[in-house]
Amino acid sequence: MHAEHVAPDSTKDLAMDRARRLARWLAICLPLCLLAASGCGKKIWVSQYPSFYRPGLRTIVVAPFANATNHRGAGRLVTEKVASALTANATYEILRHSDLAMAADDAELRAAGNNPAALVKLLQKRGRAQALLTGTVTQYASSQERDWRQRPVYEDDDEDYRKGRKHKRRVSHYAGYTHIRNTATVDATARLLRIADGTAIHTTPRGSAKTTVTSETSDDGNISPQRSLHECLASAGDQCVAKLLEEFAVVRKQISVGRDAFRTASELRGGEWEGGKSFRRTDAKVVVVVKLPTECDRNHFRIAIVHKPSGREAVSQDFTWLRAWTCKAGKGFGFPMGELVKDCGSGAYVAQLYSGGEVVLEAKFTVKG
Repeated sequence: MHAEHVAPDSTKDLAMDRARRLARWLAICLPLCLLAASGCGKKIWVSQYPSFYRPGLRTIVVAPFANATNHRGAGRLVTEKVASALTANATYEILRHSDLAMAADDAELRAAGNNPAALVKLLQKRGRAQALLTGTVTQYASSQERDWRQRPVYEDDDEDYRKGRKHKRRVSHYAGYTHIRNTATVDATARLLRIADGTAIHTTPRGSAKTTVTSETSDDGNISPQRSLHECLASAGDQCVAKLLEEFAVVRKQISVGRDAFRTASELRGGEWEGGKSFRRTDAKVVVVVKLPTECDRNHFRIAIVHKPSGREAVSQDFTWLRAWTCKAGKGFGFPMGELVKDCGSGAYVAQLYSGGEVVLEAKFTVKG
């Protein structure tokens, strides 16, 4: 036996090659690892309130939507969907255009037509509703594309099979099929007018409700489109209306919050919360930091701090999240240390955020000494 001689230059080249490979591996894997570590937070359910919403806004009249498309019934169809969705949502009492006959004579109603300004003046005399919802359907269309495609048909290699080798699949031939793609797009804008003075309460941004639904043949050609053109158009209309509903009504919605949405801290320094995992009984307080998005505006929550060994609730606080609290630092809620450890003493604790009767977020910490 003899040792293989490696030249110094070869050793250096080998080391450099390994370093390059390590650098490539880090460049590929490190971002993925960081992404996995950061996660995407947690999902919670909230009631999303429109920024303009006030309890005094109780009754809305839904006027027929104007039709700016080539689809003859688009305005009527979207109007019906919007009125039905708002009625089922129950944020407001909803009056349809047909209900106006109870509030005006036929001549007044015919004169007003679908003109928002004229309808506002008509409703000002009656005093039954606080707002008028008007809108325009800007897109309501569907299309179908057909093209001839081929897919490979595979078969096993018989010789490999007889000799017991691992099967190698090969292309036997190509089979043709017609690929079908159904597409539908619906878009609409809407505006809520205050009947008292005719001013706009809220107007949707153009394109914010636009929805496109697509259904097509599977890549292997074996499965036909799951939705027909008519079904794609109906689904796009439903989804467009659902987006409009979020603009005007209170809706239950599942949202994502960050990993730092609920934590404990000791103090705010330079705009950043510091500490939070470990405290001493001599500390002045424990701060529970809540960082929620604007969708949580006006939702009611409760913070409870529980002594883990005994399961006893030490302190708690109810609060209603305000849109103004949504910021980088979040909102801090302080709990005096003396009150916290008064009955439970030192040990492991967990801060819990309740939404209704459900714990949606938790943060663990300890009190020593």
